[in-house]
Amino acid sequence: GAALAGMVARLTIGKKKYAAVDDRMQAMAAESDELRSSLSSAVERDAQAFEAVLAATRLPKGTEAEKAARLAALEQATIQAASIPLDVARQALKVIELAVEAAAAGNANAISDALSAAALGHAGLKAAAANVRVNAAGLSDASAAKPWLTEIAKLEARAAAAEGEARAVLASRLSASP
Repeated sequence: GAALAGMVARLTIGKKKYAAVDDRMQAMAAESDELRSSLSSAVERDAQAFEAVLAATRLPKGTEAEKAARLAALEQATIQAASIPLDVARQALKVIELAVEAAAAGNANAISDALSAAALGHAGLKAAAANVRVNAAGLSDASAAKPWLTEIAKLEARAAAAEGEARAVLASRLSASP
């Protein structure tokens, strides 16, 4: 999604028809590149966090002290495992918002790419939200997860609003085309 949003920005940059948004498109291309890089590296960080959860589940649990140490390690690993998809969800929302902006102001010939970018961002946000919820359910201290769940709900609401905006942009730009 980030790559597509950046592509739309690049297809707009330098076009006389879009001179008024050239600076913004330059910034959008750079922001899209940063998001793409960060989201790509999140894949490896998420895998490492999952490995830490698995390692915690393999700790001994024969004595009360071992059980307590295992539970503490599992809680800590789960908190870390949830932080990565939560950050991914935040970044996915940025992708959606960039894509909607690209659809609204960018090269009209690439509007389907911008809307595809928004859809991919939304899919990424939904997947990340599911991961956060699974990790939240795995905590023994449910209060630790409450801020995550509240934030995820807000991110999902903003994504749904952006999706509505994307549909409106599409209808508007299609009706304005010759």
